[in-house]
Amino acid sequence: MKSIIMSLLLFISVFSIGQVKVTYNYQQFYRQPSQNEISSPKPFFILNGKHLTHSIEWINPSDIKAINVIKKDTIILGKKSPFILITLKDSIQLSMISLTEIKKKYLKTNTSYVIYFINGKLIYETPEESSLNENSILSISVDKIKSKDPETGRVIDIDVIEILTKTKENIEKSKEIRLR
Repeated sequence: MKSIIMSLLLFISVFSIGQVKVTYNYQQFYRQPSQNEISSPKPFFILNGKHLTHSIEWINPSDIKAINVIKKDTIILGKKSPFILITLKDSIQLSMISLTEIKKKYLKTNTSYVIYFINGKLIYETPEESSLNENSILSISVDKIKSKDPETGRVIDIDVIEILTKTKENIEKSKEIRLR
């Protein structure tokens, strides 16, 4: 995981406003997820009363205006509780996009096997249900790994898509120049 992040940071050297930078890094790696990463249930997050998502790693904490938690049996936007209602500051423009839409819009890939990371955190939910603010994307990095299909035994390509968002830490790291 550290090697992925390090290689990603090496390719991110210039911060450009309004543009999404996409880099392709092809290397082989594999990391077994911990039991906590697989079994921990996650709540639904509702942003500004409209957008439902599983992942909020892309939200800059300084952009949050209010947070409310709903634990009781409630159905919101067709989903059952628990919910965390997040209200962002009025100055934050939301343009929500699913991970599937990001793959179609920004990437030149035809593989159907994809693993997503947002700010270094593995996304376990379906790509259609995991959304983020398109305006918060700093960069997208793609690694390609090879694996064997356990049923057919044939070799398959898996794209590992890492998305960095415009958090304070990521912006600072993107401005760093590393010399070897």
